[in-house]
Amino acid sequence: MRYIFLLLLLVLSAPAIAAASDDKSEISKLSFDGVYFGDFPSVDMICVRGLCPVGDLGVGTNNRPLLFTGYTQERSLSHYAGVRISTPVFNYFDDKMALVTFFLQCSTKAQQECLNTVRLGLDAEYGLALLERSAPEGQGLSETQSLFKGSEAYVTESKSLVSLFWGENSHPKSFATVSISDKYLLDSARLAVNPNFVPLTLPDRSELAEVQ
Repeated sequence: MRYIFLLLLLVLSAPAIAAASDDKSEISKLSFDGVYFGDFPSVDMICVRGLCPVGDLGVGTNNRPLLFTGYTQERSLSHYAGVRISTPVFNYFDDKMALVTFFLQCSTKAQQECLNTVRLGLDAEYGLALLERSAPEGQGLSETQSLFKGSEAYVTESKSLVSLFWGENSHPKSFATVSISDKYLLDSARLAVNPNFVPLTLPDRSELAEVQ
């Protein structure tokens, strides 16, 4: 269920610091664990959510139509940068890999240390530049938003997006999350949900801060 909460949060939200764009974006060349953005799901993947065109069905698959279909690999990563993670889920929009998500399997007390380690690992692999850092504030937050204490969004050297979310250390449902997405495909998904959505232009990397 929390994957669905996260997907809704990612699709319905977007970094607020950029201006409206009319540029013709392309799918980035970035990959995660051998799966490239824009790829059609391979036949040896396991369908874990949605109406999947190929692949074996996982136990308890939800076959209701959703914006994203989800797959895992038969041999999935169990660690990233030495940090134990949940099984990465590859999310497909229009049968193209658009988003990969996973949770950090750390105790709440070690959450920030794990996030720092994973952030450095992502920077070494993809080259990160900080796009936005924020924290939910005020009343009227949804249950999904209230689970998060803060978030960071980064742009990779290939112009993909990396987002980190973390929760209150004292919250019993706290979890730290990593999402890696292709901006063009995620914008397409947002347009499918909201035809009035206006894609945003990413700032030039020279205007952004590198990971410290």
